[in-house]
Amino acid sequence: MNGAASNGSRRLLGADARRLRSTFWRYSVLGAVSVAINVVVVSALRELGGQSAAVAGAAGYAAVLVLNFVMARRHVFMSSAAIAPEMLRYGLVQLGMRLAEYLSFLLLVYSAGLSYPLAIVVVAGVFFLVKFGLYRGYVFGPGDGRDDTAKP
Repeated sequence: MNGAASNGSRRLLGADARRLRSTFWRYSVLGAVSVAINVVVVSALRELGGQSAAVAGAAGYAAVLVLNFVMARRHVFMSSAAIAPEMLRYGLVQLGMRLAEYLSFLLLVYSAGLSYPLAIVVVAGVFFLVKFGLYRGYVFGPGDGRDDTAKP
């Protein structure tokens, strides 16, 4: 391989790595904002609205579910694809991930003997990364009409 081609390949790989870091940063910020909004919604409904924990928790989760879809689509992964297929894929991933998270939690607590707080942190951290990959590569990824490789 000649020097010019090698330098061009390195620049392209560097640009891809910068885009990936930038996307992951936006994804991380969205995760933090989502947790804060969930806490605010649940707390407001419980403390100010007198709602049960079940109702407040469901409302908080629903608010964050919608927020995450909209913000991940528009500002994290910057998708311009048709919304309906992405919404369907997002819903399927959410269902699958919640089930996998719950089963992983149970496995860590009951089979591996981890304390439940530690199991929550481990599961949340692992699935945060798994969901990033699924969102980037499946939900809002290839086939959505954007060409990530074309941007320098």
